[in-house]
Amino acid sequence: MVERTWLILLSAIILSLCGSAFAAEKDVEQGKYITLEIAKCGTCHTPVNEKGEPIREKWMQGAKIPFKPIGKVTEWADWAPSLSGMRRWPEAVSIRLLMTGMGADGVTPPRPPMPRYHMNTADATAVLHYLRTLPPTE
Repeated sequence: MVERTWLILLSAIILSLCGSAFAAEKDVEQGKYITLEIAKCGTCHTPVNEKGEPIREKWMQGAKIPFKPIGKVTEWADWAPSLSGMRRWPEAVSIRLLMTGMGADGVTPPRPPMPRYHMNTADATAVLHYLRTLPPTE
């Protein structure tokens, strides 16, 4: 009877872990879709070669912003920081940024042209989980 109980318990743990792994993989895929197809983060955060093509080896590792405003915009950023590996800020701060559009202090937004996103918790978490799968900046 004890062996059967252990076998049932072990099976439950394995099934639970498999379900969690599937959920995590689905979460990362959703984050990748939002990052690449909707938010287009690579446009600013990935350097380009002389032809204007993204340098894949430096994906999301920070870059000079490839465009300027037509008129005067105060606080315009010339450089987009690295998002590769996204381990600079605690998870809660990164998620808050994506949900509220406010930076690390919770009050000041990132400098333009960074949009003020208003994602829901699930999407913000998925984006962060995708960014954490990318190799960190060297």
